[in-house]
Amino acid sequence: MLSSVLHSETAIDINRKIMRAFVELRRFVGMVSTDYVELKKEITEVRNYIEEILADQNDINEEHSAQLEAISLALVELQSNHPQKERRRIGFRQSDGTDQ
Repeated sequence: MLSSVLHSETAIDINRKIMRAFVELRRFVGMVSTDYVELKKEITEVRNYIEEILADQNDINEEHSAQLEAISLALVELQSNHPQKERRRIGFRQSDGTDQ
């Protein structure tokens, strides 16, 4: 455009540089959009993988919670079935002084 108005070598050189800059910009934008699509795909894959791991972790936690609850109930039941009897004390016994 500039070279069509100004008929000089400088105008032609600047016009070529402008065209090269636009071509380079178009190439760069094309690369970025391709990289963007690939990056978006990778992020989606990572997000899905993490969600699967967290879902599995929640399943494991629920299973463990159920097992711990069953153990607690069994222990409470065992304690309630066997009443505590009074046991003889263990250890050193002091005499109350009436034996002497």
